[in-house]
Amino acid sequence: MKTIAIIVAVVLIIPSTVLMASENDNNVQNLVNTAIAFFQERGLDYSMKAFNALQGPFVKGPLYVFVGTLDGRILAHPFDKSLLEKTVLDVKDTNGKLLFQEMIAVAKNKEDGWVDYLWPYPGTKEATLKRCYVKRIPSQDIWVAAGYHVK
Repeated sequence: MKTIAIIVAVVLIIPSTVLMASENDNNVQNLVNTAIAFFQERGLDYSMKAFNALQGPFVKGPLYVFVGTLDGRILAHPFDKSLLEKTVLDVKDTNGKLLFQEMIAVAKNKEDGWVDYLWPYPGTKEATLKRCYVKRIPSQDIWVAAGYHVK
């Protein structure tokens, strides 16, 4: 009986978790692609103002875009202004992963892809898994990213 209960729980829980992750992945990719289209239409200066705006069109609840360069500078981050124009090549997650170096490698070598790392959940000190989609803006040395905390 215990085995049946475990099987039922796995059958019910895993598909909903996969579906939720898939929906979050799609939302994040759509936000990044929308930001890139906006950048291509409006240009660097106007786009950075929009991407940095806390109440702007690129903050969707817990999702938001942030932008960096291939040389490691952050150009836009609506929630952490202390990162702006700073080089973040030496920033590590709580496990020591050089997360921005990995994002840059994805942007340089693949043009887009996913980077997972441990990062404090907003408003807490508890690090949780954050899944981040990174995409290079075509013909630019700039990448756009967005992510979500996996629960």
